[in-house]
Amino acid sequence: MHQSRRFEKQHTKLEFYDSVYDVERARGRGAVFVFLSHQWLGHSHPDPAGIHYKAMCRALQAVAEDAGVALSAVRAWVDVSSIPQANQATQSLAVASLPTFASCVDYFIVVAPDTEHVTTGCGCDAATYRKRAWCRAEVVACWARRGADCMFVATNRGLRPLFVDTGDGVDTYLEECLEVFAGDLTCCRLQHPDGEPCDKEALV
Repeated sequence: MHQSRRFEKQHTKLEFYDSVYDVERARGRGAVFVFLSHQWLGHSHPDPAGIHYKAMCRALQAVAEDAGVALSAVRAWVDVSSIPQANQATQSLAVASLPTFASCVDYFIVVAPDTEHVTTGCGCDAATYRKRAWCRAEVVACWARRGADCMFVATNRGLRPLFVDTGDGVDTYLEECLEVFAGDLTCCRLQHPDGEPCDKEALV
């Protein structure tokens, strides 16, 4: 959701939507908005080997098929391009707007294929995704404003609902995600070596 630029030798079209009104106008013209949620696969780069990128491409194709629209009508929000990464002040403002982003989307997609973290060597999958505090915050932000009907997990076979109806009104996945501050944070694991504020402050 930024202007066009060259990214890794490919032309990638990025667009601005400066307000909820802009999103609604675009939706009225047939656009479908998607929030792609994932855990980073490296401390300094979100997706060093392009594993999540490929999974996101498949997820967006699945969204287009489910929504019955051309892929060109799909608009994707993903942290690495939709939240400024270099400027801490603008990054903080964008992070604080996460609930607004989540309230605008037609689809919230968890992208969590089985892989590993390039820095730690630990496995990364759907189970480790929901242990991340930032991922939990995104899930809760969308669920609180949009409900569960628009929330999915992307698989190689398409989309499946993120939450499972257990029959007793409680979904263990959602129940776990509601414990946002019990989730894992990289800054805490590294014990804040540079004296920077804990990400929990940004989450508050």
